[in-house]
Amino acid sequence: MIDADERIREEVERLLPLPAGFAADWHDVVVRARAARRPRVRRKVGLLTATLAATMAILAATPLGAAIARTLGDFSAWMIGEPGTPASPVEQRAFQEANERSWAGFPPGTKLRRLIETTVGGTDFKLYGFRSGDSLCLRLVGSSIGRVALHCAPAHDLQKADTPALVVAADEPLGDADLAGGSDAYMTTFGIVSDGVATIKIHADDGDHQAVVAGNAFLYIADHPQLGTRVRAIDAIAVNGDRAALGFESSPYGMFDLAAPPTGSFHGPSKIERTVSGGTIGWLERLEPRGSDVPAELLERIDQMLTRQADLEKFRGGGSPKPLHRLMARALHPDPSGPLGLVMIAASPSDSMRDPNSQVCQYLILGKTIGGGCNRLHDTFARGPISISMGGSGPSQYTRIAGLASDDVVKVKLYLGDGQTVDVHVQDNFYSAQVARSDFPLRIAAYDAAGRVIALESFRSDGLTSPAPPQARKSVRQLMKLIGPNGGTAVLEAGDVVGGYRCWRLSFGPNAGELGGCTPWPVKGPTLGFIAAYTTQGDHYLAGTLPADVGAVEIRYPDGTTETDGTTDGFLVHLLAAGKLDDRTVIALRAYDPSRNVLAQRGLQVTR
Repeated sequence: MIDADERIREEVERLLPLPAGFAADWHDVVVRARAARRPRVRRKVGLLTATLAATMAILAATPLGAAIARTLGDFSAWMIGEPGTPASPVEQRAFQEANERSWAGFPPGTKLRRLIETTVGGTDFKLYGFRSGDSLCLRLVGSSIGRVALHCAPAHDLQKADTPALVVAADEPLGDADLAGGSDAYMTTFGIVSDGVATIKIHADDGDHQAVVAGNAFLYIADHPQLGTRVRAIDAIAVNGDRAALGFESSPYGMFDLAAPPTGSFHGPSKIERTVSGGTIGWLERLEPRGSDVPAELLERIDQMLTRQADLEKFRGGGSPKPLHRLMARALHPDPSGPLGLVMIAASPSDSMRDPNSQVCQYLILGKTIGGGCNRLHDTFARGPISISMGGSGPSQYTRIAGLASDDVVKVKLYLGDGQTVDVHVQDNFYSAQVARSDFPLRIAAYDAAGRVIALESFRSDGLTSPAPPQARKSVRQLMKLIGPNGGTAVLEAGDVVGGYRCWRLSFGPNAGELGGCTPWPVKGPTLGFIAAYTTQGDHYLAGTLPADVGAVEIRYPDGTTETDGTTDGFLVHLLAAGKLDDRTVIALRAYDPSRNVLAQRGLQVTR
């Protein structure tokens, strides 16, 4: 051991001890560090000194230093952006070309690293990694598979990690499924590991499996498993055999197979300290250009979306009496090193955003995907000084939190279920952050310039979980099937009420969609508020859930004729008479209790 080793060990252990269950074997760390360059002793000492200097520089410069201080190995390869080995020029060029085709990509010059290569079922897979700003990203490519899996984790998760590995994605499908044979596509699970991890154990519905570990990453690929097979837990095993369960939420399957909600608790402030009514975005009202120009191809796509939304509002009887036209479009990039962008649109029927019918439109951009919508500028902050949207995919272990903040907001903080906090940067009235699904419950707080809490929102989970007991899901069975004259179908499936929850599904076919889930039961809310019209193959249905006190529903057509249908165990599924419907028919609904007392009534528009 060189003279500096003991000092290094003391400083690292003082700054941040190892996670529970993992012992510090400093002799092993030093031996492994020296083994790679044993013949070059003189240079080795310089390398170790340089590594320590670089580590301490990162400690001083960023909040990520605490994670690096666990050991000189640990997650440091990811922190400096050098896990695995450099990608080949061909691989780097393919990544750059794909990145350039994205509307919101990573910065030019982002260096790709090759982490793992493996072959499963005759398909060659390569897992790449790279760091871009505060994003740690994994990119999985399969030979002859057109689709690429790309998922990122926030670097702050390494700072607070109390386990030696992070799951980034689970059961991400790649390739084609064999639906006739009842099997899924390749199902891929991957993540980031520290130097001390020897084995990653995968616990799935079809048994236990071992992932490939290399390049500070792990990769498990299931070769076309049976439909619905899911990974349920993941363990990291150290060289000495110690085991740690990783934070993890299984990927949902269908409407009923959802993970249980995380077990953390709410933290942070519990009350508003200053009530703020309304709010504005000054630079948008003034048409002051922020950010950058919107690429022409993307702007054309957004204009098409704006036209469709305006047509829909007119069809619904809403919208501005005059057509809206775009006054300004700006692209915002709150983290220039990340893959997320936001396009802000200022639209108005006049030439000023001070018009009461002016609208602000926001579209989140991730790669080549886009999603968002518009609302009146003066309604944007009607509920409070921040708007909140939550998005993600089932396989991703991270949920994207994003929204607009009024000029009253100077800071946004996230309070996670384990007591940790995340400071979220607000730039040009936009904020965005990633949160691990297992870090819920989540509380979001917004602060004014005086440090007072002016907005609070709490979320038990990311919406991809369910507290419904297993028996509620297993008991689902078909209760009803209606076939219309044109071949359209409506199928009702529901299970037993267990623990105050019931799992149910209403599906319309062929291929016309479905609704349902595992929801609190009996239904509470507006008596007829969950009844809607659905169309498939030219057949029209009324369907939805009803409170327990509803015994029947009467449908009155414009010509005065009526039909009455009883409920089916808390549901209404009714085939409408096609001959009584025109392009936009408004029918009247009336709900009765079993004694024929009127409980509620409402009108409903049916589009043919």
